[in-house]
Amino acid sequence: MKEIIEIAKAFSDPNRVKALMLLKHGEFCVCQIVDFLKLAPSTVSKHMSILKAAGIIESRKDDKWVYYRIATKEATPAVKEILTWVSKHIDCKCKNGSCCGTKIPKPIGGKKC
Repeated sequence: MKEIIEIAKAFSDPNRVKALMLLKHGEFCVCQIVDFLKLAPSTVSKHMSILKAAGIIESRKDDKWVYYRIATKEATPAVKEILTWVSKHIDCKCKNGSCCGTKIPKPIGGKKC
């Protein structure tokens, strides 16, 4: 039951859902997520920690930067199922280089920010 509560909490904020829609496009540095969401770095970090606690995203640290991506290897069946559902039902039309009405930055893809 704790896992379901953590997942529900993670999806309870529109900015976290918007961040997930961005992360569907690849791995991004926290600085790119800050720019995409137009929020303070500390606010984005808090949002990302909630998503990570729910097992929805993974992160890696490289020097002073943190990079985030959708959880793959460590995702539980519940997380995989909810991510599939959200992808199908979210009211966000990602096309022509934009997502949720905001330009999508290029994924880092192993590079440094």
